[in-house]
Amino acid sequence: MTSASISPSEATVSAVICAYTDARRELLDASVEAVLDQLRPGDQLVVVIDHNDELFSRISATYGTRATVVPNTNDRGLSGARNSGIAASVGGVVAFIDDDARVDPGWLEQLRGDYRNPTVTG
Repeated sequence: MTSASISPSEATVSAVICAYTDARRELLDASVEAVLDQLRPGDQLVVVIDHNDELFSRISATYGTRATVVPNTNDRGLSGARNSGIAASVGGVVAFIDDDARVDPGWLEQLRGDYRNPTVTG
C-alpha cells in the first residue's frame, strides 16, 4: 500500500519517544501518558531508552504492557535512538515526540487526517 492509498481511517501510527535521562522523568511520563490517551487500535507507542539501563528497567516496568519499550541498539544519541524506534515500529506512519513535550489533544487524529491528501508522503 502506498502512502497515496492510505485513508485516515486506515492510517496506523507508531509514535516514538526517545529518552536518555531520569532527570526528565516527570516530563517523560507526561509525554507518554498524553500519547497513550490518543492511541486507537493498530497504533503503537514506542519508547526508546538511550543507553541507560536503569531508566530502561523503570520505564519497562511502568509502561511495558501499554507501550513497546526498547533500548537504543545504535550509537548513543538521538539519531541512533530514532533509528532504533523506527526498527521497532509497526505503524504505517512514524511520528517522533520529544521526551519533554506533551502532544495536544487530537494530535494523532490531526496527523492521520493529513494523509487524506494523496500528495502527502511524509
